[in-house]
Amino acid sequence: MQQTLNATINIPADFILITKIEYEQLLNNHTEGKFISLKELAEHLDCSPQFLKENILFNPRYKKDLEKFIHYPVASGNKYKVHMNKAYKYFDEHSISIFNRKNK
Repeated sequence: MQQTLNATINIPADFILITKIEYEQLLNNHTEGKFISLKELAEHLDCSPQFLKENILFNPRYKKDLEKFIHYPVASGNKYKVHMNKAYKYFDEHSISIFNRKNK
């Protein structure tokens, strides 16, 4: 037998109530199209920028894929530009195989 409880909860005027789906959409829209630095990507992956460059960014096995969402510097003073959402998604899907190969 299902029991129910009717209650009234006062929500302060500076708060709003939204669904979990709406909340997740708001979070995703906040980062959509955002670019981050190479240092920020390295921090996210818990490795040094030097390790990231030497072992992943310039590795021919990954470079073609990475060029789809990472801008490699072409001149002195130019910086890496990393599309955050695409990079995070790529590394979420491939990080185990990438980092396992580095340990061998």
